[in-house]
Amino acid sequence: MTERIVTNIGPTKVAERIRSLLLDSLSATGGEIWIISPWLTDVDLSVSEAGHFASALGGSRERVSLSELLGHTAERFDVHVVTRPPHQLVPTSLLTRLQEKCTVYHRAKESESARQDPTYEDIMAALLDEIEYLADEVVKHISTLRCASNFLDAGADLLYRPSLHAKLFWTPFGATVGSANLTYSGLFQNPELVLETSTDEQIENLHRAACDLAEGAELREDYELYNLENIDLQSEVLDAIPPAHRRKVESLTPLLNRLSGPRSN
Repeated sequence: MTERIVTNIGPTKVAERIRSLLLDSLSATGGEIWIISPWLTDVDLSVSEAGHFASALGGSRERVSLSELLGHTAERFDVHVVTRPPHQLVPTSLLTRLQEKCTVYHRAKESESARQDPTYEDIMAALLDEIEYLADEVVKHISTLRCASNFLDAGADLLYRPSLHAKLFWTPFGATVGSANLTYSGLFQNPELVLETSTDEQIENLHRAACDLAEGAELREDYELYNLENIDLQSEVLDAIPPAHRRKVESLTPLLNRLSGPRSN
């Protein structure tokens, strides 16, 4: 049984400890795994030193995505992921405003009478500024949506807890708890303060805490993202969005539908 502090400041990263816990799960059977994090990123993890785990990962591998590794784990464990609900990541009001502004820009661009207005250039420039701002806002947390979707593909259960701030990675044989989100910055870069523990008492207490947090969460299957059916971000009106964000914006509606219950699909 061990306890250690991980900060990302020294050679040991939080990602390495989470990777080790997941690799350990490949030789275990049964039970639960809990991932609790407001923000998520499907990071790549180094597994070049995985040794006898290599065959389970499909042969000699240098790196593997977190969701792929989680998929192998989900064959043996019930994996529960608690994160923030989609409406707190991408408010539908912002999507509606973006759709409206893009439609106005597209119509004005195609209108001969609008182009005759002496204020046309100023109005269009102001519209572009607002569209760029809105596009930046709506895709700000798209990595969390993508990661949640990948975790769903891996066989995990998704639960949504509004205003979630807690961060916990829990397995029956070890856990990490502290300040680090399950993102690239949290796992590799930010100066974090994370406790890794495998003591029986701490594991039991942290499991109880995870279950308590889940009691106030909503299963993906029961979650409905309201007004999503009114949003139709068609590609022909998205030409005003900067190319760096356009594909991300186009992928939002399918992602949000995927992460909502059947009533929204």
